[in-house]
Amino acid sequence: MGLVTYGVSRVPVTAAGRALAERTAASIAAYLALTTPRPLHGVGPGYDLPRLLIRARGLESLPRSVARFEVYHGTAPLVAATARPLAPSELAALRDTPVVSWSHGVAVAPLEDDGTVVGAVAVARPRLAAERWGGLGLWGLVLALALAYAASRPRAPKTRLGWYALAGLALGVTSYVDVRRAAREATDRWVLDTAVLIGDAARLAHTRAPDRLAPLAAGARLARADSPAAAREDGLTRSHDTVRVAVRLGPGRRYVLSAQDAGPGTAAWLFLLLACGFAGPLTLGAAAARSEPSPS
Repeated sequence: MGLVTYGVSRVPVTAAGRALAERTAASIAAYLALTTPRPLHGVGPGYDLPRLLIRARGLESLPRSVARFEVYHGTAPLVAATARPLAPSELAALRDTPVVSWSHGVAVAPLEDDGTVVGAVAVARPRLAAERWGGLGLWGLVLALALAYAASRPRAPKTRLGWYALAGLALGVTSYVDVRRAAREATDRWVLDTAVLIGDAARLAHTRAPDRLAPLAAGARLARADSPAAAREDGLTRSHDTVRVAVRLGPGRRYVLSAQDAGPGTAAWLFLLLACGFAGPLTLGAAAARSEPSPS
């Protein structure tokens, strides 16, 4: 059951990384749509290819945490010349259903011009801190196995059951810490990266209008700083269940990008992981208690 608990905890951790890739791909697509002009004498939808190439490769110089991405003009990659081209069938699928989808392990967002898909943005799922070295849950599994081994030594039945319960608690709690940490990290990284994109888009597109910049932060809110203290904030801040970061759109133009903190929404996983964590050790403890020879 220990491996089952650890495996269950990987589901929301992986989902958090996927959500970060999807939101980042959509933000980059909106950034390119806003900052890239159309050809001066172009016919039909599309962007000026040299400018699109400059904007796409310029993204590599911005201080963002999610670095593995690709931009496609049609099916041709622009950032890495040796990258896999977008399959014509994938581009056709995006044109039929212009939503973020997954292909070959990357999130693919449509790059649109006037409602017509003219390319795509692909972002690989980033590796979160909760996945490095197996996360805290792996160490919790090791600790639970050590406690279970200690419980298997000759002890009074109630003492043995207590050790098994402690093993289940350690496993469930450490696994949940990974889940909550992954959810919060995914939100934090997307908010910080999107704030950078919004600031650069405001400069390149010569706009400070929140309604024009809002598509870069779909699912979040971009509003004028509501107080002098909020205008002076730097870095990421939290209030209740909201994540906030200040965005400068020019001299004296301070805005705040705020998004829902995904961490509190993981509470249901705590109960599930504790149930999984307790199930195995307590079953072993009960079995060991039944196998104790009864006093004659």
